[in-house]
Amino acid sequence: MNSHSCRTPESLADTEFPELDATALCSALRLGSDEAAREFFRRHFRPLYRFVLLRVGGRHAECEEIVQDTFLAAIDSIERYRGEGSLYAWLCGIARWKVARVARKRRLPTLSLAEAGPTLDDLAQCDRDLPEQVFASKETAQLVQLALSLCPADHQEVLVEQYYQGRSVPQIAERRDQSTKAVESLLVRARQSLKKAFRRLRTGAQTAEDLTNLGPDSLEKDLAP
Repeated sequence: MNSHSCRTPESLADTEFPELDATALCSALRLGSDEAAREFFRRHFRPLYRFVLLRVGGRHAECEEIVQDTFLAAIDSIERYRGEGSLYAWLCGIARWKVARVARKRRLPTLSLAEAGPTLDDLAQCDRDLPEQVFASKETAQLVQLALSLCPADHQEVLVEQYYQGRSVPQIAERRDQSTKAVESLLVRARQSLKKAFRRLRTGAQTAEDLTNLGPDSLEKDLAP
């Protein structure tokens, strides 16, 4: 990827490119395709930004720097990706290392979960679909964003579209060029993964260091069929 590819992240994240499956995308990246690099960035920018932001104490300047460095490092080392997990989980692994390095140098604040146990218990044990007020409440906003960052990228995006952007299932289907049945099925899986993410946070992130080390790869194992 050329250095100018990351210069305007928001505009690139909104640009549509022909969809490639993960295998084809990786193959194209290894061949140095600029279009594949743009698609790689577009597909993963928002989930990765969400993942990093909460791990640098909500500081956007540090987040933007780490996200850009992560994409550049991923492109440079794409040959090392072996397909053992999702591309998103692999990206988050690179980002976790960069977050830890920056945090050590600059002593960045991180989100503490010390007092969030009871709330996480309630969210993880919800028998039905999570109520919409969970996504709107200031009390649970950070926890929801943190749990979202552990979910697969496609699950994150469809939940954001429905709960944060207020799109209906038909609107999401039209935007994604999918049937309403496919979107409904995706939403069911996305809500399930979000609740599993709340459980994972409850059991696996007791300290700031745990939170930095926790990534979507651990949740993907739980979601595997």
